[in-house]
Amino acid sequence: MWKKNLARTAVSPGLVAEYLDRMTDERETDLERRLAALEAREAAFAERMWVAQEILAAADQRDALADARDLAADRREHGLDQAEFLAADGEYGNGLPERRAAALDRECAKDDRIAARRDRIALAQGRVEPSGLQSSD
Repeated sequence: MWKKNLARTAVSPGLVAEYLDRMTDERETDLERRLAALEAREAAFAERMWVAQEILAAADQRDALADARDLAADRREHGLDQAEFLAADGEYGNGLPERRAAALDRECAKDDRIAARRDRIALAQGRVEPSGLQSSD
C-alpha cells in the first residue's frame, strides 16, 4: 500500500531509503550518546559510593580506636588508684604522671570521635571530603 502512495507522490525509492537510513543513524547516534551519559553517571555514582564507604570505615575505625583508648586509660587509672589506695605505706596521689597520660589519652580519643562525627555529618550533607583529622595513636 505504501508503495502505491510512494509512486503517486513521485518520490524515488532511493530517496526514501536514504531518509530511513539517516533517521536510523540519528537514532543510533542518540542512543550511543545516551548510553555514554548513563555510563558516566553510573561511574560517578560508584565513585561517590566508594568514597562514602571509605569515609564511614575511617570514622568507624577512629571510633573503635577512641573506645579502646578510653578503656585502656580507665583501666590504668583505676588500677593505679586501687594500688595506691590499698597500699599500707604509700601515699595516695603519687601517680600523677600516669593519671596525666590517661587524661591525655582520653583527650585524643575525644578528638578522634569529633573527627569521625564531622566526617559523618559532612557525608550526610553531601560533602564527601574527610575532615583530615588523623588518629593520634
